[in-house]
Amino acid sequence: EYLQVATRVFRSANEPDYLYFELQIGRRSEASLPVLPKDLLLLQDCSESMTPWKLAECKRGLIRWLEQLNPGDRFNLMAFRETSTRCFDAWEPFSTASKAKALAFIDGLRAQGSTDVYASLQEALGQGFEAGRPVLVALITDGRPTAGTTESTAILEGFTKANQGNLSVFALGGGQRVNRFLLDLLSY
Repeated sequence: EYLQVATRVFRSANEPDYLYFELQIGRRSEASLPVLPKDLLLLQDCSESMTPWKLAECKRGLIRWLEQLNPGDRFNLMAFRETSTRCFDAWEPFSTASKAKALAFIDGLRAQGSTDVYASLQEALGQGFEAGRPVLVALITDGRPTAGTTESTAILEGFTKANQGNLSVFALGGGQRVNRFLLDLLSY
């Protein structure tokens, strides 16, 4: 009564032995399954390991994230290296004005310094949360800490204990040398 399912199949002329399918699951109606207002923290690595090319790609992705926000959503952006910088002091309601300020913040991002993943995650926990309102953190990094706590297991243990399931982390890594162990388990 809440969802609808659609399937589509495809067979490539180049690979006649393989059959591909797409499964789309969506809500049946807005009334039966309304979109919940959410809080979104975009946590962008701006250390030296994020080369100008990688950071440019990340900036394009951050802008696309902003395009997906809905009325009622709140958001913030945080650039991190060995220290962190926030776009807003607290959760900011999504509006034309807040989007413009966020776009200027994104435009000003530069890659420099060392990477302190753990401190940025601790600061993300300090952003606060409201009961009944999902909090999503998009951590965009290569996951290679070079400052502060650098051991992956220590980062995972410390963050997991402090988080207590309050923040949903989606880790996005880019480049040839991504620390998949750390990023996968942070998301898990």
